[in-house]
Amino acid sequence: MQIKLKISLGFLLIFCFCANAQNTVLLCYKRGKKIQDEKPDSAAYYYKKILGLLNFNLHNDTVTFCYGRIGDIESDKSDFQNAFHNYLKMLSSAELTKNIAKQINGCNNLAIILNQQRKYPEALNYVNKSIKLARQSNNHFQVMNGLVNLSDMLVPLGKTDSSILVLKEAEKIARQYHFEPEIPNIYANLGNIYYTVGQNSKDKKFYNLSVKYAQEAITWLLSMKNPSLVKDDYRKDLAYAYGLKGAALAALGKITEAEEAYHKAIAFFLEQHDLFNLNYLYYELTNMYIQAGQNEKAAVYLNRYDSLSKLLFSNENSKTLSEMQTKYETEKKETENKTLQTENDLSAKTIKQQKIITYFIVGGLILAIAFGFFIFRGLKQQRKTNRIISKQKAEVERQKELVDEKQKEILDSIHYARRIQRSLLTSEKYINRILQKHLSKNG
Repeated sequence: MQIKLKISLGFLLIFCFCANAQNTVLLCYKRGKKIQDEKPDSAAYYYKKILGLLNFNLHNDTVTFCYGRIGDIESDKSDFQNAFHNYLKMLSSAELTKNIAKQINGCNNLAIILNQQRKYPEALNYVNKSIKLARQSNNHFQVMNGLVNLSDMLVPLGKTDSSILVLKEAEKIARQYHFEPEIPNIYANLGNIYYTVGQNSKDKKFYNLSVKYAQEAITWLLSMKNPSLVKDDYRKDLAYAYGLKGAALAALGKITEAEEAYHKAIAFFLEQHDLFNLNYLYYELTNMYIQAGQNEKAAVYLNRYDSLSKLLFSNENSKTLSEMQTKYETEKKETENKTLQTENDLSAKTIKQQKIITYFIVGGLILAIAFGFFIFRGLKQQRKTNRIISKQKAEVERQKELVDEKQKEILDSIHYARRIQRSLLTSEKYINRILQKHLSKNG
């Protein structure tokens, strides 16, 4: 009974230890997820804290999640080396847990990072792996997403025909399984590829195809009135589609139609304060008007391009912008640090208490294990002693049985000898009777 009680106590201590660690992981998980968009560095701190707590258990979806989120944060900061390192760990963890969806995400993330670094062959290996996994698991959305990523990586390698075929397959899947929000992006990508082919070949049919798919993208985006179907970057996608349409129309010499498309794109970029894309459109309009011989309009957009370029790229302004950015980043960092310090102070006591409890539980667990070990060893020794005693008792019993048996044999022999002796000796009464008879005859 006492042994069962001690074993139960050991299991209870193990359970308390695991529950305590799980509470800390849950706390860090909630805080990291809550502040990731506003304070990514602080969120990364909490995700790394979770990884530290779970370093003894890599077969865990939470580990996969944390590596993926840290990779996203590093990628947003253009720290591609650390992003790649964390995405690789994410993939390894997902493979350990056999989480196919996370494996697909990990492969896609690695492919995108490698593509951004222009390491196209390595990127193709990962994106092809993601597509293969998605097909095996019948994850049609991820198959479509992988095909779109694959098309982006084939274009820089000059494989435009393959890229177009891949996007056509992605479009087919999107239509078949009703992934409507992704269709405009597929059309815009197709339009962009056809525009690139047109630039290289100077064949107008490719510019016409570019206009066709750009307009298809615009039509889909404008028809998506259901808020649940509209992506967050809906208006930016619309601006890109109008800009692509304007560029293709300009290449065809359709200046008036190109102007209309460009102006709609400009309106969207102004609304979003996207000065870099706005400046690029001014540059394209300047070139279009120069080639069309409309010098006055070309001068207007050249001035806009020049003014915006000076604002964005002049040395003096770059220095000012750099100083402002540095100041902003410093203040932002200080604010984040203060907030993080406050949060850490608030959680430090909890974590410290949890550590004390953890140490107590671990210590108790070690003592319980040690005590259990000694009990087990004592029981084992006792069993061994009992076996020896039993063996000795059995030997004594056997010896006693042998002695009894020998004694019985001796007694039987004595009794037998007596019977023989009695049978051979004449009885005393018989002798006396014979003597009396003989004396009476002689007397």
